[in-house]
Amino acid sequence: MHAAARLRQLLRRDEMLVAPGAYDCITARSIAHAGFEAVYMTGAGTAAALGYPDYGLVTMSEMADNAGRLAAAVDIPVIADADTGYGNELNVVRTVREYEKRGVAATQIEDQ
Repeated sequence: MHAAARLRQLLRRDEMLVAPGAYDCITARSIAHAGFEAVYMTGAGTAAALGYPDYGLVTMSEMADNAGRLAAAVDIPVIADADTGYGNELNVVRTVREYEKRGVAATQIEDQ
């Protein structure tokens, strides 16, 4: 089943879905191994893993690539931080498409 379809199925249930945060493949696999049904890729954690503070210095491509690595490493849906969509409306469309190409089940986009 496609990751987005699996996430929709999980969200239809009456119980809460807990998706602990991961910043790399090892933490994502640990979350899956612990029995959680979804994982959240944290933008702050991704930035820190790349040696940056969480000030918006990490690019969309770097974030999408990391999200893709996480999605490939686990068999559970990945919900990924997509910051503000990295620009205007056209950038948001591109951001969502790039994350989708990499197998991410959903994105979280901030309203700034």
